[in-house]
Amino acid sequence: MVLCFQTIDIIKTGKRFSKRLKYSKYLNNNKNKTSVVNLQFGKHSLNNKPKVMYMNTLMEKCFSLKPPDRYHLYDLGFKDGNCFNSSLKNLEYRIRTNIEYKFYPQPIYDSKGKITHKRCGFCGVTKEINFFNLQKPERRAKHKTYRNYCEPCRSKQRWAYVNSDIERLKKYRINTEKWAKSIDGIKYFKKYRKHKSKYDHENITTHYIATTLRMKQNDLTPEIISLCRKKILLRRSIKTK
Repeated sequence: MVLCFQTIDIIKTGKRFSKRLKYSKYLNNNKNKTSVVNLQFGKHSLNNKPKVMYMNTLMEKCFSLKPPDRYHLYDLGFKDGNCFNSSLKNLEYRIRTNIEYKFYPQPIYDSKGKITHKRCGFCGVTKEINFFNLQKPERRAKHKTYRNYCEPCRSKQRWAYVNSDIERLKKYRINTEKWAKSIDGIKYFKKYRKHKSKYDHENITTHYIATTLRMKQNDLTPEIISLCRKKILLRRSIKTK
């Protein structure tokens, strides 16, 4: 993108004169990650006053660049960190993060462009997108965004924050008891019991099989384990009926 000089003609007190101005490119603040340009165009050229524009927004509008998806807040930055190198090859979209994460929360897409997996910003493990909560925006105009860390990491952080103070722990216990007696809590625990019973039925441990057969775990063979699991599941299904 080439920015050139601009000649401006202004009529003032019956005399016509032209002023030749040069664009200026500089850093507005050391904390900013992009350069700033003073330009004159449109209605601002009549008053001979420049308009401040960010370089990345100019490149985004001129070349109609779009972020990879609509489920994250992206910022257009520079790959090499040089704000004055505004070539298209040096530009990239990065997820906006208010906290400094250990790992970059990189989303992974399928052939159709849908998000299937994502890397957690705290543990760095790439998990399915179901492990990340989809946040609902406060305003209707905004889009829904995925969190940059998975729900297991989020629950650990919240529990460490609550467990660090006795008063918070008391309030947490009172609120959980109230929620368990509510309609939503009763529905949740019903679903959880069904899921837990199904998981226990399908995942019978070798220790449980050894205790029922009164044998050692080292003496168990794969055939004995499979037969014993089928027998236990058959007994449980008969009891439920």
